[in-house]
Amino acid sequence: MTKISIQTLAIYCILFITGNLIAQQPELTKHAVEFSYNYSSVGLNACGTYRHSFSPVSSVIVGLKILDNQPVTDIKGFSFRHRFYAQKFQERLGLVFGLERQFTIAKSNIRPFIGYTAQYTAAHIRGLSAVVDSSYSVLNTDTTWSKYASYRYYYRLHVVHAMENIICAGFTVKAYDRFDLRFSAGIGFSLLLVPENRLYNPRIELTYEPSDYYSIGIIYRLGKPTADQ
Repeated sequence: MTKISIQTLAIYCILFITGNLIAQQPELTKHAVEFSYNYSSVGLNACGTYRHSFSPVSSVIVGLKILDNQPVTDIKGFSFRHRFYAQKFQERLGLVFGLERQFTIAKSNIRPFIGYTAQYTAAHIRGLSAVVDSSYSVLNTDTTWSKYASYRYYYRLHVVHAMENIICAGFTVKAYDRFDLRFSAGIGFSLLLVPENRLYNPRIELTYEPSDYYSIGIIYRLGKPTADQ
């Protein structure tokens, strides 16, 4: 588990305890919108989603996300993690789908949930390489001095299609009036369609990588509260 993952989980635990002590339990409505910021295996992204509750405790979520291009991080053991980098505006856009089941805890000020989140991304892969450039000069017949200049550069690969599949858990707390705060984390895997532009045998390969996911968002609830169960 990465350092940022451990830190994020610790922050979520603190928020969970604090929310249980000082917040009010959120009221479910049939319709709601959410804006969130997420950390996933593809990279950082901002999401805008619509939430429809088809029962007092179950919701379906659909929406769009915008990829937030960040400096590429090479992580040992991964070929695509945190290397998605949009070269065009349309590559920044992606799709979001989710299912969520919430729970009510008696005498508790939070509403925990479990759910499934899928995020689709199609963007270029940007890698990071190190190059050593050398030059030398002969000062005399016995001594050779060499100078080495090491530098890093980015290279680009073709567009890769990724579908992140995450099983997540988290909680919501009431912030103010119709506004709720939502925190979640999860693990899963990413399905990746990778083009192989070989000279004699071009093809698209299907592969996968493990994924983790962390999200913080704010929900605005529309309409009247539904009957609780």
